Amino acid sequence: MKKNLVILAVFILLALPLFGCERQCEHKNAIVDAAVAATCTETGLTEGKHCADCGEVLSEQMVTPAADHDYKEYITFDDDGTAVSMTVTCEKCGFEDAKQFCTDLALEFNDGEKTCTVTGMGECTHTEVNIPPAVQGYAVTVIDYEAFKNCADITDVYIPDSVTKIVDYAFYGCASLKSVNIPDGISCIEAGVFGDCKSLMSIRIPDSVTEIDENAFRNCKSLVSIEIPKGVTAIRTGTFSGCVSLTRVSITDAVTSIGESAFRNCASLEVIDLPDSVTYLGREMFYGCTSLVSIEIPEGIKKIEDSLFGECISLTDVKIPNSVTKVGERAFSICTNLREITIPESVTSIEYGAFMDSESIDNVYYEGDLAAWCGVKFRGDSTNPLYNGATLHIDGVPLVDVVIPDTVSEISSYAFYGCGSIKTVTIPDSVNAIGGGAFSGCKNLTDVKLGIGLEHIYGKAFYGCDGLTYIGIPEGVETIGGEAFGKCSNLDSVVIPKSVKLIDQSAFFGEPKKTVYYCGTAEEWEKLWMFGVIMPDDVKYYYSETKPTDGGSYWRYVDGVPTLW
Repeated sequence: MKKNLVILAVFILLALPLFGCERQCEHKNAIVDAAVAATCTETGLTEGKHCADCGEVLSEQMVTPAADHDYKEYITFDDDGTAVSMTVTCEKCGFEDAKQFCTDLALEFNDGEKTCTVTGMGECTHTEVNIPPAVQGYAVTVIDYEAFKNCADITDVYIPDSVTKIVDYAFYGCASLKSVNIPDGISCIEAGVFGDCKSLMSIRIPDSVTEIDENAFRNCKSLVSIEIPKGVTAIRTGTFSGCVSLTRVSITDAVTSIGESAFRNCASLEVIDLPDSVTYLGREMFYGCTSLVSIEIPEGIKKIEDSLFGECISLTDVKIPNSVTKVGERAFSICTNLREITIPESVTSIEYGAFMDSESIDNVYYEGDLAAWCGVKFRGDSTNPLYNGATLHIDGVPLVDVVIPDTVSEISSYAFYGCGSIKTVTIPDSVNAIGGGAFSGCKNLTDVKLGIGLEHIYGKAFYGCDGLTYIGIPEGVETIGGEAFGKCSNLDSVVIPKSVKLIDQSAFFGEPKKTVYYCGTAEEWEKLWMFGVIMPDDVKYYYSETKPTDGGSYWRYVDGVPTLW
């Protein structure tokens, strides 16, 4: 027996590797993978390690970028002081390149300053345009307005360090331009300078640049990345608009404002880091950035401008910082995949269509209290992110049974428009008005209790609340607005107080036929001021404290419930 147990134990030990219990490698024989230095043109690798026994990578080698050439320029002049050629030699790798300057460009000379301005192509027919630093002893300092505009055959441009100013639209529409250098002496990239240069893939902006003007790189459809120099404080209107291949933008903390449509229709832009220094983002700045998946809005922003994130169809969640007080028109319109939005208590106004056609919003997180939410000014139905059935969270808790605080005197229009989580609402005596559309479209709302301080129920206040079967309007209410209870498809009984002076058009429009309990007499009902509110199919009963003797249609309260005599 003992012998059999020993044999069994040996068998189990031999079989363990077959059942995944193989002993793990301890990586005792680590081999260093040597670093590979980057060259001027080739990437390198950092040092790494791997295990000689099992081959597992212990320390991954990371790619290091190519170092770029460190050129020194050697310029040849002819006898009259015109630069005719240039040789550039890399002081690191010895690479050499030669350029022949275009000496037949159109020029305008300034005898007093001994400078000249490039005004156009002149007789130059080259596709590679190398601008000379000097012609006839005159320093070339300016490239003029529209100098090379729509020169569709130019592929490369060399601009010498002598140039200190490139005027508006100088290279606008150079559709084949792939490469251009901006010299260190340039302080401003002026309006439209490289606009519509559809083949331009990359460009280095020197640190000397402190201003990038309107539309400077507009519709550079091949531009992939850009780094904004540390001296730039503002990015102007439309600067990178239509750069559909742009995936990466590096913005320094010197930038304080970014203008209207600056990145409009940059369809490949996925992420952009906005520094805290930015206090202004212009309207439509990210409109049509269909690949933008996330955004962190800086704390200094006061307003989400009109259409700022319109048609950002890849955005899934947004947190508005507590510095913002206003959300502009269509600010988040057509954000079709937006699921969550966080709104701070600082927001007091949300403008028309702010969330229009953004119908995927499931959750709205409000960082204030319920009383503050009741005071937010919504300028229309699709202004409220709740409008398609989203759940409102107050202090992180979903709003289901709503008890309006007694510090509230008026519930703003559209305050809870379309909220899908609300089931009951209790409105205190402190509230004197319920704004238009305040609870419109709250399809899961089944019970509403109205306080005796209420005077006005404005248009569409409870429109489309399909869960309501009964509404008791308290004494003191004077106005019932147009379609206030319209299209409440299960509302079949209504108490209307004697205090009501105006019932506006279609206040109770829609099926089913209703039983109307009026707190006054038939004569008083006929004197009510009503606009288009004829209820021929609704059955009306008139209030009587005592049992009537005339056999008419009367009712009274029994234990708070309307009951027919």
